[in-house]
Amino acid sequence: MAKPWQIADIDSDEPFKVSLRRTLLGWMQEMLSYESGTVKGTDPEALHNMRVSARRIRATLKLHREFFPKKSLLRQVEEIEKLIDAFGHVREIDVFQEELKERMKDIPAKDKVALQWLVAQQQIIRELHRKAMKAQIRILMNTGFKRRFEEFIWESLQ
Repeated sequence: MAKPWQIADIDSDEPFKVSLRRTLLGWMQEMLSYESGTVKGTDPEALHNMRVSARRIRATLKLHREFFPKKSLLRQVEEIEKLIDAFGHVREIDVFQEELKERMKDIPAKDKVALQWLVAQQQIIRELHRKAMKAQIRILMNTGFKRRFEEFIWESLQ
């Protein structure tokens, strides 16, 4: 699992809401820092880290739901879950392909053809899911996802 960024300026003497606000805003910044690598598709770890960051945010929102207006919280969680779902399809194929490639090292050459075909088929499916994932990212980012999240956090955790 990707290790979360260290959140600066957390003070045990400040109100919990302030620390929670800093943490969630920091983790959103962390998640978005992986967007470029995720969209380019050249680094599977960028996708993994973005997915883990999104899951971390969702879990924290749900864990501390008493601090948030219910309707607004549900909207935010729903948007984050759309991303998580889109990431998940691509990530699962990445992991599956890596497992297949590892297994191919240990089997006779005559048996590799079937696994190579399977890897190729999975790559086609991965590209279809990547297109959907990129579209989901683009939709959210172009419609103010980050701004809405930040406003939600600032309004809820004053």
